[in-house]
Amino acid sequence: MNLDLAFNQTEFFPFGTGKSTTDLFKSQNENLPKQNNELLKVGTKNSTSNDKLLFPKELITIFGENGKNRFDEFKSYQEGWYGGQGRKISRGSIFFLKQFANYLPELKLHRPSLFITLAGNLSIGFEDRNGKSVEIEFFSNKAEYYFESLEEEDENKLADIFELVEKVKSLLN
Repeated sequence: MNLDLAFNQTEFFPFGTGKSTTDLFKSQNENLPKQNNELLKVGTKNSTSNDKLLFPKELITIFGENGKNRFDEFKSYQEGWYGGQGRKISRGSIFFLKQFANYLPELKLHRPSLFITLAGNLSIGFEDRNGKSVEIEFFSNKAEYYFESLEEEDENKLADIFELVEKVKSLLN
């Protein structure tokens, strides 16, 4: 599988640019993809169709064939898919989830499930080492989470992805 990421603002891509994450995310309103996915395109540069969306192989490793099939179903959802309320899948959400998964391959052992929200965001759910619920919704520029073990509900910005990864790791090990 090939995931082609094209950015209108090359400074946005946080890896391999030689700039610190802090520098790259100083001005979130200028550099982060908008919820309507104007800045982030997956597929070909001129792609506007969700048919071009591919489930990144890093995510297949974690979510398996069932996760890939669910993703394929989600990408077929058109604007208004749930009584006029559901939005098409967010490319920014896919990007954030992929980055998160890259730093947390051990997540596979906890058999996470993949969901889509009415806002078009990807969401995951699984149980931590104590059998307690972990739920994370990935937006274009942040992740909202609930950790039952910690009785914690909060959010992390994309710029703080390592903080979120460390919190989740502490719940897994």
